[in-house]
Amino acid sequence: ENFYKIAVEVLGKDGGEAAANMASAEFKESHGDEPGAIKLYKSVTEDTAPPPNIAGAAFLKIGEIYRKSERYDEAVSSFKDAVSSFKKAQDYNGMRKSNAITLLEDAVNTWLGILYNKGAYREVVSAYYENKKVGITPENMLHIANSFFKLGLLGEAENMYKIAVAVLRDSQKNEAYMGIAKLALQKGDIKAAGSAISMMDNNYKKNESYLDIETAVGDVY
Repeated sequence: ENFYKIAVEVLGKDGGEAAANMASAEFKESHGDEPGAIKLYKSVTEDTAPPPNIAGAAFLKIGEIYRKSERYDEAVSSFKDAVSSFKKAQDYNGMRKSNAITLLEDAVNTWLGILYNKGAYREVVSAYYENKKVGITPENMLHIANSFFKLGLLGEAENMYKIAVAVLRDSQKNEAYMGIAKLALQKGDIKAAGSAISMMDNNYKKNESYLDIETAVGDVY
């Protein structure tokens, strides 16, 4: 009660109520009551009109709980809201905004990886389009390219494979070159397919997919 009165004096009624709810939510979270904490954090963002920095902190907390619970789609949404709130707080320390962006990128990339490993290629593409401005890892760029290919979106797949080749480590480029070669074969461009497989390292050339492509390319290379 004393904390609430002080917060109201400093931040006004809405800001004071938000700060009090934040404190209560943090207490619940620290004692393992994550559903109760989420409810209070959401009350900060939904039932009051707090300063943007407080709203951003609440969204950040909600996102962190969701991420730890592997509820990545909800985590991504919360982190986006956190970033948006911190952008409105022009006079607020940029450290929180930077933290929100880092967590957003982590959640998006984890989510993309899980979707891809489940074979949910359409969902991978959808998640990518929803989060194009987020820093996507090189590995997920390859996953996105493969998803485009699986869905028959060949132009998008080709563009993403080229991006993946540019950013992947040398040891990871083979699969991207394989994708480029398969696309080239579908277009009947034997020379381009041969050029792509010539870029693969010798260890990968034992791969069954490589041998199939090599047979299709024939003696061009």
